[in-house]
Amino acid sequence: MKKILFSMVTILIVGCAATPAQTPEFTYQGRLLDGSLPASGTYEMRFRLFDAESAGTQQPQPAPITLDFTVTGGNPVTVANGVFTVKLDFTASAFPGAARFLEIGVRKTTDPPGFTMLTPRQPVTSGPQAVRSLTSSSADGLSVSCVLCVTDAQIQSIDGSKVTGTVPNAINAAQASFATSTGFANVAANANRADALTGVCNQCVTNGHIQSLDGGKLTGVILGDGSGLTNLSGGNIAAGSVNTTQISPDALPNSTNLKLLGSLRWDLLKGQGIFSVGDGPVELAFDGSNMWVANFNSGSITKLRASNGANLGTFPVGTNPRAIAFDGTNIWVANFGSSNITKLRAGDGVVLGTFATGTSPHAVAFDGANIWVANSGSNNVTKLRAGDGENLGTFAAGLSPRGIAFDGANIWVTNHLSSNATKLRASDGTTIGTYPTGSSPLGIAFDGINMWIVNFFGFPLPATGTKLRASDGANAGNFEAGPNPVQIAFDGANFWVTNVNSVTTSVRKLRASDSANLGIFQVGTQLNGIAFDGANMWVTNIAAGSVTRLPPAFPQ
Repeated sequence: MKKILFSMVTILIVGCAATPAQTPEFTYQGRLLDGSLPASGTYEMRFRLFDAESAGTQQPQPAPITLDFTVTGGNPVTVANGVFTVKLDFTASAFPGAARFLEIGVRKTTDPPGFTMLTPRQPVTSGPQAVRSLTSSSADGLSVSCVLCVTDAQIQSIDGSKVTGTVPNAINAAQASFATSTGFANVAANANRADALTGVCNQCVTNGHIQSLDGGKLTGVILGDGSGLTNLSGGNIAAGSVNTTQISPDALPNSTNLKLLGSLRWDLLKGQGIFSVGDGPVELAFDGSNMWVANFNSGSITKLRASNGANLGTFPVGTNPRAIAFDGTNIWVANFGSSNITKLRAGDGVVLGTFATGTSPHAVAFDGANIWVANSGSNNVTKLRAGDGENLGTFAAGLSPRGIAFDGANIWVTNHLSSNATKLRASDGTTIGTYPTGSSPLGIAFDGINMWIVNFFGFPLPATGTKLRASDGANAGNFEAGPNPVQIAFDGANFWVTNVNSVTTSVRKLRASDSANLGIFQVGTQLNGIAFDGANMWVTNIAAGSVTRLPPAFPQ
């Protein structure tokens, strides 16, 4: 099922409830995207454990375990607003302390047999490997594996009568009732303490005898390379003995960057990147690894590596590419000037086909199986099967549809000239309803509950955004989206809006829970499209022929 994406945000949780002992079972929570939106519904999943991020050997050996969550097995996985939780148990033998990576396969219950493997595999953190309790209310006995596991600090007291064998050269045995000599006790079976070793013990303590040692008791010069030392005092480090090449950049923060972060000026942080693309970049789409940019004026799209902005290629498409979407395997580009849509293989940019749409396609969305195109010139929506591009129907919308989004069951279209939004059932294109918005709606996005719409002219003032409840289209409130908002994107917790007018070109961040304004950032020139790569927001700068990557997406 190529349409399912796995978000970069994953959580491994070890159960915290009080139990007699830690078990190898752990809770895995992840975030699943269906296209570019949080998935919702019932899914089947497969989990396998490997000893490498790719290839490698399935674990545990010699009997690897595969955990299936299926309808047939009676344990399918429920995904709500992109979030799912499962309990996994690969047994304790799967976690000897070596690196482990979780392979996840996903499919919808309606999909044909076979799982889509999500890449890359997810590294398993140390939590699930904690199969021994850190604390316990009682420990009646220590296991045979407890060798040198008890340190001096863990012993409150010990009954001297339980000490057997010879205690060599115990000094200060004043309380050793059976010591043959308080000055030199050869045997002190009942000695309460031995404060010092006698002079006879000349280099008799070796590294193997010592379980732990209080660093405060060390004196003189310590020989060696110092590896493993922590809590070093800066006053004890010789000047010039450590240079910046040995220090991680995160451990040596730049004070200017901290001041900018404190001022919420993330747009000025050094981590921000500006990358050249084609002429007139308008929209973006993320394929899980790379950002794809539609260049309206140059009839092409540019592929940038999301991690560092490296240009991986420019690929010709139709005339005036206006919108772009990813279906899990391929990139779809709506060509405004040639009234068609181009399908390219995301792996290498090879064109797989060009398919007719309505007039002047302006926006495109993926519903998990089909591509939907909003045609601003013909006031309708085209539905194409993603597998082969076959036209599955054309459905009426309002005047000049400019934005389109999928809510997990329905397609929503913003109608720019009729100032409303149309809701179509994705399965058959039936119109479910038309709902009023503000003046001249453009971008639209889904947060798992509501549809967020930005209205370019923002009437009635001061609201420039409309929130509609996805279930019934009821108005869930207006929000301030800034002057002349164009596009909107959701990062899982917040909405980001691009604004463009004669006064400012900025990006505005709004908290999804209450629409609170979390910051306004001046970025580029003549902004338009915006997209999220799992860590950063990317914005197109039409006039500059570039895109800007804003870090970080989640500052606190």
